[in-house]
Amino acid sequence: MVFSFPQELKKLKIWLLWRLEHDPKTGRDTKIPYSPITGKAGRVNDPSTWGTYEQALEMLQKYNFSGLGVAFSEEFGIIGIDIDKCLDENGQPNEVASGILAELSQIPTYIEISPSGRGLHIFIRGTLPKGGRKNSETGVEMYSTKRYFTMTGNRWHNCADVIAVDNGAIAAIHTNYIKKKKSQNKQSMNGNQDVSRGTSCLSDEQLLEKAMATDNTFESLWEGNHSRYNSQSEADMALCGKLTFWANCDVSQIDRLFRLSGLMREKRDSERDSSGETYGQRTINKACVNATKTYTVKAKSATDVKKEKRPANVYVQDGRIVLDKGKSPKELTNYIFVPKYMVASKEEGYIVCECITDTGEVYEMTFQTDDIAAFVLVFPPDDADGKYHVLPFFWIPENNMIRRVRKDKVLYQKWHQEGFLNATDGNIIHYDFIEQKILELSKIYNIKEVMYDQWGAVQMCQNLSRHDFEMVEFVQGFKSFTEPSKELFRLVLDERFIHGGNPVLRWCFENVYIETDAAANIKLSKKKSVDKIDGAVACIMALDGAVKSFVGAKKSVYESRGLIILGGE
Repeated sequence: MVFSFPQELKKLKIWLLWRLEHDPKTGRDTKIPYSPITGKAGRVNDPSTWGTYEQALEMLQKYNFSGLGVAFSEEFGIIGIDIDKCLDENGQPNEVASGILAELSQIPTYIEISPSGRGLHIFIRGTLPKGGRKNSETGVEMYSTKRYFTMTGNRWHNCADVIAVDNGAIAAIHTNYIKKKKSQNKQSMNGNQDVSRGTSCLSDEQLLEKAMATDNTFESLWEGNHSRYNSQSEADMALCGKLTFWANCDVSQIDRLFRLSGLMREKRDSERDSSGETYGQRTINKACVNATKTYTVKAKSATDVKKEKRPANVYVQDGRIVLDKGKSPKELTNYIFVPKYMVASKEEGYIVCECITDTGEVYEMTFQTDDIAAFVLVFPPDDADGKYHVLPFFWIPENNMIRRVRKDKVLYQKWHQEGFLNATDGNIIHYDFIEQKILELSKIYNIKEVMYDQWGAVQMCQNLSRHDFEMVEFVQGFKSFTEPSKELFRLVLDERFIHGGNPVLRWCFENVYIETDAAANIKLSKKKSVDKIDGAVACIMALDGAVKSFVGAKKSVYESRGLIILGGE
């Protein structure tokens, strides 16, 4: 692992490690510092927990931390400038970053891109002026002590390989981007106007269907076309106005749907004044204030409610389609899926399908299409070492990667750059890429079975079966997960589960939450939606097939070119 840090940074004993961990108190993921000397918690105000670059690099490679970090101390006279969320999806700096880079144009210094891929870290020698250290409006922070920066070595363009000495730029940057200017007569829409907030009677899918069926201009705006307006801001207000009508001033639904539209841009989350109100919040508030009429459904009388049957709900549970009509939920066994429509915006995508039963009943279901896809190759052991070797693969939509880094606070972009995470073109998962990879692997290895989850990629599984792969369905539930999960625990404890330190697979297992039933059976689950466990599930699916194959084999399971059991979710 090679990093292109300046030599003068490498020589200082200021290095830390960090790992992205979930904080149950705040509900957020946080970059926690660790000491490269002890492997335990590091402290930015305690130099005894800092180590050398060589120590940090060794621990990073050995124990698979998320990355390296450097602590700031006035002893070394280095100032760190952090510009948050200043790069767009094409890597272009915003107005704030451009201004700061211009201030530094006469003193070339070391600058790198932050782990999120959206920020810049600048290093310069000098003294910080008195006053604040952070301005949330500009997204700029400046520190010289009691802080640390997570490091990437991903240099900004052709930046210098040295840390320059200040020529007055520090004071200018602090004055222009840290000191808060006094506002004159600024009023927040939230604080000074009565914003009507209602509750929508439509689901997201119902709202989009009704709006597109009755308003041609809605569909044009939804797709991001603002050519009929003098500016995109006017188009933003127009779409918010239409969403406000259909959502009955339900602010959460308006914001959620706008973010799925083609008009979504970085400006939406930018703060507009000292109150902290963003451009998006202000636009929605104005639309709600100006709304004179909204879509509502006439309230039903008590008699109507009594006569009305509870609508059926269809959902996926433990790998099965379940129909719930209000009494005893039952599993559907004979049905087909018919795609209805897809929403694929710059932000995310999902597909709405009709589930049609053999008796002609039709139910609507929604499936995400921008999630992570995984498949795992498991090599059963030979008689010599008894070890199972694992080779995982992961995919994510390329167009959504930076958004997912911001939203999930997960290092997707870093993993992609390091070759652990593949990106498919567009903003949804294209299973053609995965299918092609499996076919390529089949030319190298003797793939005996393909374990698959029916909620993965139905069409891809059908295609693979035509290539003479033996497809084995793995129905997710307590019964199917218990034995292979317990076997995995035994292999890990015996150090017979070899995965090569893959950071994506490791992250998936860190997200796993074990559920237990009354009979002490177990299955994998997750506590929150941002926690992806696809790799862990695929690994256990593949291990189940590998163990059964190995135990049932009368001779070595490896043939002339090896054996792979493949699992995917």
